[in-house]
Amino acid sequence: MKAMMSLLVILLAAGAQAQVEMTVQKEAFVIHSTSISCMSYQDGTSERDIPSPYINIPQIRIANRSGEFFAPAMLQLTFKSSIASYTCTYSDYYLDAIGIPVRMADNEILDLSCPMKCGGLPMATPEKVTATVELMGYTESGTGHITPVKIKKQMDIINAN
Repeated sequence: MKAMMSLLVILLAAGAQAQVEMTVQKEAFVIHSTSISCMSYQDGTSERDIPSPYINIPQIRIANRSGEFFAPAMLQLTFKSSIASYTCTYSDYYLDAIGIPVRMADNEILDLSCPMKCGGLPMATPEKVTATVELMGYTESGTGHITPVKIKKQMDIINAN
């Protein structure tokens, strides 16, 4: 009986489906300048549309190990500083501008082709806050079954100046 239970556990573990995964860099330093967004860069404009101060988040990796298509819908950074709460949201064309497609195939892994930039940060000097980076979307099976996906990771934002 014990051997049968062990075999059942092994079979269930082997058949368990992996999910969508996201990794994010551990910290980002505040930059006291303006910048050009990936969207403006791709459009060929030189408009500095990211207000000061801002952060660069180039190290986000998304891996679809769900066994289905994954459709990313939104990438969001949120935090609360000593001054105010802050939210930076990327969706639609902004996701595309940083290299996140409308659909990811099973076993597809991607790194951002252009960093996520969030500007106008309400932070005191010096200050360190913990931010949440959240990926939302859904997986879709071949039969059309849709399952919502929501992944949260944390990172530190450091304002040293």
